[in-house]
Amino acid sequence: MTTQRIALVAVLFFMAFACLSFHPVADFIISMDSDLLHKLRGDRKASDDVMLVYIDSQDVSQLGWPITRDYYGYAIHVLKQAGAKVIAPDVLFVTQSTRYPEFDEDLGHFAEIAGNVIVPFAFAHLEDTISDDAATHFLGDDPHFPFQPLQQHVRGMGFNNLADETIARHGLLTAVWNDSLIPSFGLECARQFLLGDSSTLRRRGKHLELEKNAVKISIPVDQLQRIRLNHFGSLAGVKSTSLVDLLQTFQASPDSLDLYGKLVFIGVTAPGTAPIKVTPLNAALPAVLLQLTIAENIISENFLRPLSPVSASLLTTVFAAVIAFFYGYSRKRLAIISSVVFLYLIASALIFKLSAIVLPLSLPFITGLTAFGVMLGFEYHARSREEAQRQNHYTNEMSRKSKQLAAAQMELEKTRAQLRDIQQRSNKSAKTSEIEIDKKEKEIERLRQELLDLSVAGKKDVKSDHQLFPHIVRASDSPMADVLKMVEKVAPVDIPVLISGETGTGKEVISRAIHDSGPRQRHAFIAVNCGALSETLLESDLFGHEKGAFTGAANRRLGRFELADKGTLFLDEITETSANFQAKLLRVLQEGTFERLGGEKTIQVNVRVIAASSKNIFHQVQMGNFREDLYYRLNGFAIDIPPLRERREDIPQLAQHFLNFYNYENLLFSEAALKAMKNHTWPGNVRELENTVRRAALLAQSDGRDLIRKIDLPELLRHANPDLNFKSFDKQVLESLRALHFSHASITQTAKALGNKDRGTIADYLRGICYEVLAKSKFDIKSAAREIAQSRDARVIERVETKINNYVSSIKTSTRSALLKGLPKKYHDFLNQVIRAVDEKKL
Repeated sequence: MTTQRIALVAVLFFMAFACLSFHPVADFIISMDSDLLHKLRGDRKASDDVMLVYIDSQDVSQLGWPITRDYYGYAIHVLKQAGAKVIAPDVLFVTQSTRYPEFDEDLGHFAEIAGNVIVPFAFAHLEDTISDDAATHFLGDDPHFPFQPLQQHVRGMGFNNLADETIARHGLLTAVWNDSLIPSFGLECARQFLLGDSSTLRRRGKHLELEKNAVKISIPVDQLQRIRLNHFGSLAGVKSTSLVDLLQTFQASPDSLDLYGKLVFIGVTAPGTAPIKVTPLNAALPAVLLQLTIAENIISENFLRPLSPVSASLLTTVFAAVIAFFYGYSRKRLAIISSVVFLYLIASALIFKLSAIVLPLSLPFITGLTAFGVMLGFEYHARSREEAQRQNHYTNEMSRKSKQLAAAQMELEKTRAQLRDIQQRSNKSAKTSEIEIDKKEKEIERLRQELLDLSVAGKKDVKSDHQLFPHIVRASDSPMADVLKMVEKVAPVDIPVLISGETGTGKEVISRAIHDSGPRQRHAFIAVNCGALSETLLESDLFGHEKGAFTGAANRRLGRFELADKGTLFLDEITETSANFQAKLLRVLQEGTFERLGGEKTIQVNVRVIAASSKNIFHQVQMGNFREDLYYRLNGFAIDIPPLRERREDIPQLAQHFLNFYNYENLLFSEAALKAMKNHTWPGNVRELENTVRRAALLAQSDGRDLIRKIDLPELLRHANPDLNFKSFDKQVLESLRALHFSHASITQTAKALGNKDRGTIADYLRGICYEVLAKSKFDIKSAAREIAQSRDARVIERVETKINNYVSSIKTSTRSALLKGLPKKYHDFLNQVIRAVDEKKL
C-alpha cells in the first residue's frame, strides 16, 4: 500500500496547487477560510494609533440632519488643538452650500489652519479592467472632487468607493484615472500618517510601495490591488467618541483631550443615514469603519497574509498525507486523525490571532476526506482480494482433508470386511485386525477434528439490540437476562445491594450498571477491593485521615466515603475484612457518619453502598467469619451472577467482543476452537476468557493466520470435556498438580491454566491441602503423600513427601500469624491441628 499512498499524495499536491493557482477558485477558498478564522478568533482591539469621532442617532437629534459644515470645521479645529496627527472626515463635500456659504468658508479655513486634513472624493463609475502591464486594476471614471475652496486647503485626497462586494473581505487600495495611480481614502490616510504628503506611491510586482527619502513601506496586494482585511469587529473594538461629546468636552476642559499623534476619522454611523457593509464579524458595519480598518491594517501591518499557492499546497498535502497514512476504523487510528484535525484547527486559529496569517482550512479537509475515502477503497479492495485468497486456501485445505477422510473411511470398511473373514480362523489375527480398526477410527476422528478446525465459525455480532443494558455483552437467551431484570428493578430504589458471584463474573460491571441506571448516575461511582488492602490501609482508604494520624500521613486525605458522597460506593470482596473493620463499617451504614483517622470532626455522607463477594456470605456468617448484623444491613437486595460455565451461550459474543476491543477484528474463530471454548468450565470466568482470547489472537496473528484454531488455545482448553461436572477450586488445583506430576514448574503452569491466577494463591492452596490430608491421615507423612499424589510413580510420591516435610519444618520455625498469611480460611482448623501435633511431638 506504500506505493499507492505515495501516488495519492502526489495527486493531492497537484490538485491543491491547481485549485490555489486559479485566481477565482483561490480567492473563494481563502475567503471562506478567513471568514471561519475570524469567527473562531472573534472580535479584537484595533490599534491605538487610530480613533473615530462618530455621528450617531443622538448626535443627529441634537444637531439636526444633515449636519451643517460648521460642525465639521469646528471638529477639525478641536482635533488639531488636541494634537491629532491626521484628521480624516469621511464625508463627500462635493457641492457648496447655497444656504450657508459662510460655513463652507469656515470649513476651508479650519482645514487650511490644521494642515493635516484628508478628505474623500468619489468616482461616478469604478470597474476592473486590464492595464498594459498585464495587471488587473480598477478603472475610475468621472471623479467628484470636494468643492474648490476646500480642495485647495486639504493635505490629501483619496477615493472612498468600496467596490461592489456583498461582503467586505478586501480593502481596495488603488484605482487608475488618467493613467495615474490614485490611492483610496483609507490608503491615503495611512500614507499621510506614516510618511507625509511628499511620499510616492507605485506598484511593483505583487506589492504596493510607499516611499519617502530612505523610508520604504511595502504592502502585499492581490491582482486587483486589494489587501485582505483583518477586521476588528464593531465600533466597540476601536477607541471612539461622539461628535457632541467631543465638542462638549473641549468646551468644558480643553486640556482633557489628548489625541497626540493619532489618525482620527470623522464619520456617520447613525442607522438609516450611513452606508453599511457586511463583514465576517458584523452584519451591518458603517462604511467609515471599513475605511478606518484599511488604514489601521496598513499602519500596524496587521492585514491578512494568505500563504503562497506552493506553501498552501504543501501544507494541504501534508495534512492529507497524515490522514492517508493513518486511515482506518480502529480506535487508535481514528484517535490519531481526530487529534491531527483538532491540533491543526487550534494552530490555525492561534497563528491567525498572533500574526494574521491565513492557513488553509477548507482545502486540507476536502483533500483529507478524499485521501481517507480513497485509502479505504484501496483497503477494501485489498481485503476483498485477501479474503478471496484465504477462502480459496481454506477451501482447498478442506477439500484435501475431506478426500483423506473419505479414503480413511474406505480403508476402515475394507479392514472391517477383512476382520469378518478371519474371525473364525485365528483369534490372534482377529485381535490384530481389531487393533488396526481402532487405529483407523482414531485417524478418522483426527481428520474430522482437523476439518472442523479449518471450518470458519460465523462471526458473532456484538452490537446488542437488547433494550435493557445494551452495553453488557450477552446472547439473547442468556441467563444474564434475569440478572439484568433485577438490576433494572433495584437501580431506581436507594437500597443496599449485595452481589455474589465467582471471581471474574463481572460483579463490578453489574454494580456500575445499577449506578448508571439510578438517580445517582450524575455523581461519583467509586470501587474499592477490600481484599487487596490491610485493615489499616483499608480504613484509611475508606474513611480518610488527618495530617499526622500515623507515620507517613503528611497531608490530610479524603476517604472514599467522602468522595462518593451522593454517589455509589462499591465494596468488592467484603468478606475479606476483619471483625473490627466490620463494626466500623456497620456504624457508617446505620448512621451515615464517621470520623477520619486521627480526626475528631464527625462527617455526614449520603452514599449508596453495593457490596460483593466471591464467597458464600451467608456461609461465612454461619462460620462466624462475618458479622450477622452487617450481613443483614448489606443484604437489602441480593443478586447472584451465574458463572460463565452456566451461560455458555454468551461465550461466542464475549469472545468476539474481546477481539474487537483489542483490535483483532480481522480474526475469526474456527468451529473447533469455538467448540473447545464452549466446552471449557472457565473457573476464572469472563476474565479468564478475555486472557484466553488475547493469547489465541496473538498466536494466530504472529503465525500470519486470520483464523484462530484450536492449537492457539491453552492445553487445558484443547482437552476440555463438556460432560465434566465443575469441581471446587481446590480440587482443580490438586487435579492439575497431579496431571503435572508435582514437577518444579507445576505450580506456575497450574496458575496459568486456571485463569492466570497468582502463583502464590496456588502454593497456598497446596499448603492447605497438605495440612488437611496430613490431619486426616493421623499425621502419617508417607500416607498423606500417597493420598495427595494418587500415583504409582515413586518419584512423584517423593516430591509430595518433600513438600509436606518442608511445610512441617516451617511450622517449627514460624509464628502462627505468618503461617496463616495467605492460607484460605477453610484450612485454618487443619493448620491448628498440625501445629498441636508438632507441639506434642507427633511430627
